[in-house]
Amino acid sequence: MKELTVIQIDYNQIHSSLRIVVEHGIGKMKIWQILTQRFRNKRKDHTIIFKNIAGLQNLMFG
Repeated sequence: MKELTVIQIDYNQIHSSLRIVVEHGIGKMKIWQILTQRFRNKRKDHTIIFKNIAGLQNLMFG
């Protein structure tokens, strides 16, 4: 296996720290039951519902 360069190590560290923030955000959004189940509403409504939930999430947990 090839050793990583210093630049690659730094990149991986930054990437993983950003990824964990996103994953925590997704985990927090799973308290909304509509996001944990199969979406059964109209397809055109998916984006608006998701954005509204994201807005509520930001208000609650800012």
